[in-house]
Amino acid sequence: MRIVSLAPSNTDILIALGLGKEIVGVDDWSDLPAGSGVTRLGGETSIDLEKVADLHPDMVVSSLSVPGMEGVVEGIKRLGLRQIILDPETLDEVYAGIFEAGLLLGKGEEALRVVEDMHETANRIREKTLRIKDLPRVYFEWWPDPLMTPGRRNWVTDMIEIAGGINIYGLIDERTVKPSPDDVVSKRPDVIILCWCGELNAKMDIHSVRERPGWKEIPAVKNGRVYTLDERVAGRPGPRLKEGMMQTFKFLHPDLCGGDINLKDIDRYG
Repeated sequence: MRIVSLAPSNTDILIALGLGKEIVGVDDWSDLPAGSGVTRLGGETSIDLEKVADLHPDMVVSSLSVPGMEGVVEGIKRLGLRQIILDPETLDEVYAGIFEAGLLLGKGEEALRVVEDMHETANRIREKTLRIKDLPRVYFEWWPDPLMTPGRRNWVTDMIEIAGGINIYGLIDERTVKPSPDDVVSKRPDVIILCWCGELNAKMDIHSVRERPGWKEIPAVKNGRVYTLDERVAGRPGPRLKEGMMQTFKFLHPDLCGGDINLKDIDRYG
């Protein structure tokens, strides 16, 4: 089977399902082993559709997780190619998407194992956090200017709750919220997690947060509880979210991290 993947999360899913050798084309952000010879097709929202057609794929695995991908999905439809479109919001929908892709690609058993593995990790963490009465309030930042943070309809809010925290914007019925800096200050989060998207992920600087007007008075800043998280384990709705859950748990409750919850190498899908 010849498969084209148009989002890093989809590529992670395919590799976890044992279909890495079937991939013939990917977006520019997907992680693949050096020298794999797979064709790069452009950014997630600017895929070269002619290149996709030239690869003669049996299946294209597309996504709608990033604004602007709609045009790519429509372009694949115009080409008349078979397409799986994944667009999860919640963590349960991430699980369902992995299973759906597995079934459609003849890897149902493998998909079940991947989802069960993620469930097992989530359940182990929940066992440690369910009895906590004073849950830390968390501000999770996708983008620094303008500020962007997950709302209720976002797998990150689910991850924070599993890890024993409260997303301070988790009651807003949106996928992404754009708060003002003053509003973040007023909510006084106990923990701040920076997980900037795209190229900015490598430029995250926890010290710059202190320089924002009024932010020195936020409990998270005053107590040194500002952390950075690799986008690959939180921004991609796929198997790497398991590592994201474990890392978030480590940030929120370092005192509870026992030997049975070990962080894995985030590059093992690449």
